Amino acid sequence: MLKSVSVVSVCIACAVGGAGSAFAWDVEHDEIAQLVGESLPAEIKASFDFDDFGILMAFCHFPDMTEWEPRRWRTVDDYAPHVGPDDRAILAAAGCGGYWAHTEKGKATLMALLARAFGRGDHRVAAFYLSVLTHPVGDESALNHPTILNFVHYCHYQGVAFGTRKVEAGAKNIFGFRSDGDVVRRARAKLKGYRPSAPAVAGFRAQQLALCVRAVDQAAYAAEKEVAIGFGRPGAAEALADLVAMQVRAILDIAWTCWVNRAVDAALPAADFQACFDRDAARATKALDPGRQAVFADLFDASRNPKAPKGTVALVCEALGLRSSGAQSYAGRLVLGACGRTLRDAGYAVKAYDFRNLAAGTLSAAETPTLIVAAGFHAPEAEAARALAAYRDAGGRIVYVSGQDPGGSVRGHGDPFGITGFGAALADRAPEDLPVSPRWHRAGICSDWRKMAVVLDGVRHPLRRDANGDGYAKPACAQEILPGPGIEPLAYLDNGRARFCVAARKGNVTWLPVYLLSPFLFSDDTSLDFGALRLDAFAAPLLLQVVETASANRPE
Repeated sequence: MLKSVSVVSVCIACAVGGAGSAFAWDVEHDEIAQLVGESLPAEIKASFDFDDFGILMAFCHFPDMTEWEPRRWRTVDDYAPHVGPDDRAILAAAGCGGYWAHTEKGKATLMALLARAFGRGDHRVAAFYLSVLTHPVGDESALNHPTILNFVHYCHYQGVAFGTRKVEAGAKNIFGFRSDGDVVRRARAKLKGYRPSAPAVAGFRAQQLALCVRAVDQAAYAAEKEVAIGFGRPGAAEALADLVAMQVRAILDIAWTCWVNRAVDAALPAADFQACFDRDAARATKALDPGRQAVFADLFDASRNPKAPKGTVALVCEALGLRSSGAQSYAGRLVLGACGRTLRDAGYAVKAYDFRNLAAGTLSAAETPTLIVAAGFHAPEAEAARALAAYRDAGGRIVYVSGQDPGGSVRGHGDPFGITGFGAALADRAPEDLPVSPRWHRAGICSDWRKMAVVLDGVRHPLRRDANGDGYAKPACAQEILPGPGIEPLAYLDNGRARFCVAARKGNVTWLPVYLLSPFLFSDDTSLDFGALRLDAFAAPLLLQVVETASANRPE
């Protein structure tokens, strides 16, 4: 019977659900919701009627922006046709609006409301909340969110071939799979007989928290498999099916946890929920191995180093656990991986370290005299910051690649580690002055990129492409470097109206904005292997010059 329901549900979803936004799997949210409906435990299925399964499918895109023009984020008013005034009051008090349903507090609040709907026996409202939850939970490991595929999808520069492949013919995009395709059949087989469970902690609030923290493992798995899936490597279909099954199991565990805690007054998330989440998510992320993630995988394999290297360069890598979190930006992770492979190609040995597990004595300036740090705007743990500072003070030479995830404004955190020594010499430029705006969206945020160029050694290198896409992986850096004692300019940005320093050396630290090393911006290259990314024809010689100069101990 459920198979028939699923067919009906697909029709309802097409009529009501609409297309996904920049944050979504796109149409694959429908497939995830369908698999959830098929796999629900018998106790929950028995509480639903035929139409409830249509509801489960119909609102799996609801947390994103509206489908009609002009696009806008959902508000509490959008919930009015589906839930009662008491629930809407709870939603309003919890801050419902904008991106809220994707946040940890949003998901935890929706879990509580689902448990309350189950407790009231309100099966239609329960189906609605479960449908809404399928979206942000699925998003945690959606393939448009890991480092490489986020760049490929949102920074898809005109005229560049990115080399992606669809796992299934006919899928809408490189992340896609079809409801009647091999991936879904594989995922369905993996889900057969799955019995969901609640987290093994006491109390519904603690279980809400634990369920939200599982997002770390989801994101890490997507970051591990993104190359295999996005570039059609062996085992792509199986990896995608594993990812789909992981998402469905996570949603089923949420449904079951809310079912066993069903009560008309099921606990809402505690007042300190966000602080507790930040603590537990940081612990979970610290346990991740960056060497398992595709952007860094081969850099931790010392057997790939040259047999007689001309030197050793250290790279500090950070595993991706949650979107827009951590000390390294998305663009920084992407560029750092490319730096490591470029250095190996040039005869250097690479030694990779885990950013989150740096401690005093981890880095040796004698063994690895040059270190590349790709930074964002979040400060690392204090112990890691002290380890980096100790390395610098011991004479270690740091190539500091500065950037930030785009977040709507210039944030003024060019050096959150406090290790570069540039200090007051750093100043923010307005987005319209920059080749890549730190704001999220694509249009109307910077001056004409065609007038912009980087000046190196008196030679102008025009900006070749518009880098102002969407997504976390935009290679944004907002800082200019002001004149000051000990600062040796290396590169200037000429934006057609002003000329200011953007790369410099001070002592044993070299500062480079991330866009100088990002692919396709200052070169005529039109293709690179994103499965094993190297720097392009402009950035590779620039990095090698910086490293060789540092190695020659000529920072002044």
